[in-house]
Amino acid sequence: VYVNEATTFTFEEVDSFAQNIQLPGTLPVYRFYDFLNGTHFYTSNQSEASLINDTEYNTYQYEGIAFYSYASQIPYSAPVYRFYDFLNGSHFYTSNQNEASLINDTESSTYTYEGIAFYNYII
Repeated sequence: VYVNEATTFTFEEVDSFAQNIQLPGTLPVYRFYDFLNGTHFYTSNQSEASLINDTEYNTYQYEGIAFYSYASQIPYSAPVYRFYDFLNGSHFYTSNQNEASLINDTESSTYTYEGIAFYNYII
């Protein structure tokens, strides 16, 4: 998953893809723009999206549904892991299990693992 964070992250590759229309078994993934650091935050949790929209309006601007993903694993899908960078307040997403493990094992001074955000098809 590539999130355009030009000042922090470098594009490496596309390793999964999401749906642009809602299909059976998919959930909307909500997108927010973070005014403080110029990045985007994604969540498929409707309660989390509502909480951010209602309480964090000075930090985040709701931009709508970005895409649709699966809430649980299906054939040919991979989890998208979500990390919080507590140094700059941004989020990092990857569907590469090796990368997620490496970040979790070696970058704990920067990133907090927040769990699986959603599931996308692998390429």
